[in-house]
Amino acid sequence: MAIAAYRGAEFGCVLVITDQLFGEQWVQAFAREEVRRAKRMVAERLARLLLERVGPC
Repeated sequence: MAIAAYRGAEFGCVLVITDQLFGEQWVQAFAREEVRRAKRMVAERLARLLLERVGPC
């Protein structure tokens, strides 16, 4: 982020937070299928966005 701000470049970030730390137990959900599906969906949408803005390599 600091480099993008310094260079005046656009910056984006996607965070995947899956663990639940409230309640009686620590629930680790990173390997759950719904999380995997969501990560794939985000990656596909980002790829389409990049192709629209930058074009193919």
